[in-house]
Amino acid sequence: MVLESVDQNTLIVDGIAGSYEAIIWRQFGAPDPDGDYQWWVSPQPGETSLNFSRNVDPEVDRALDDGRATTDPAQRAEAYRRLQERFDAANPYVWLLHTGWVIVAEPWVHDPVNVTLPDGAAAAPVANGVVRFTETWMDADATEQARAARGG
Repeated sequence: MVLESVDQNTLIVDGIAGSYEAIIWRQFGAPDPDGDYQWWVSPQPGETSLNFSRNVDPEVDRALDDGRATTDPAQRAEAYRRLQERFDAANPYVWLLHTGWVIVAEPWVHDPVNVTLPDGAAAAPVANGVVRFTETWMDADATEQARAARGG
């Protein structure tokens, strides 16, 4: 094996073009499998695809389409169970790690990870590295005191 380090632009172009024998990529962080649809659906002949593994599997496509065609949680869970079974059988990816996200805030910043969905359920505080500070608030007095202490 020959390891080759490349800049991110080259890595992306090589990934899209399929110009590699193996590639390391941090991806698939969507909290809902439908968010990774574009990475997993079979590439169409002659089209550019984000399915870097070039995995062509009608059962994967069917499971992805079934999962996005309904809002019923049980039906979606069944569709994505089938998707996982196909990935287990075909091994188009080697899962090496799970990225853990961290949010750091000053003490006067409250609820940086409190995100509520429209139905009242709690959402993942970080998805694909994106933080939504929709319910975050700052204690104005503490903020002013900290600014003054810094001389600003």
